[in-house]
Amino acid sequence: MHSGTSSDTQERLYKMLENLQNLARQIPTKFQQRLPYDLLSPLAHVLLDNTVFEIVRELVELQHMTEKSLHQQRMHLINKHRVEKESLIKQHREEILAAERQGKAHVAARLPRLHGEQLTEMERRHAQEVSNCHERILQLLDQKAKIKYLNTDFLGMGKLGDWYLGVVVLVQLF
Repeated sequence: MHSGTSSDTQERLYKMLENLQNLARQIPTKFQQRLPYDLLSPLAHVLLDNTVFEIVRELVELQHMTEKSLHQQRMHLINKHRVEKESLIKQHREEILAAERQGKAHVAARLPRLHGEQLTEMERRHAQEVSNCHERILQLLDQKAKIKYLNTDFLGMGKLGDWYLGVVVLVQLF
């Protein structure tokens, strides 16, 4: 009875390997070289256990959700900057109009230079905030990648980079 189960498993393994090789032939050539037989064979062993496949699929799904959330945070910051800039420009126009209405031509004449400096300072600050945001995003993505690699290593997937690349490519193909 054990040999029947063993031969069934072996047959499933060969079928899985054949399917992986067929999938590998369908992807662009530049990625095919990253999926050699010595990667596909152990990958077929791992994929026989659907638990591993589901865990990796969920890791990829979490990555997509994280990336979407980070993109939304970035867009929120950029929108906040746009609103702040529009508000400052409106305030500048109102200050110039108020100075002109009050007959303070000398003040109105100096305001554009002052306003230009304020706008330049705001743009510098905004650029720094966006740069800091990008840095935080990269650090978080690096941290998440390390966690994913540790999870895939814990699952017994060996060489993390190649394994993970192979699984991610296959998950995206399915």
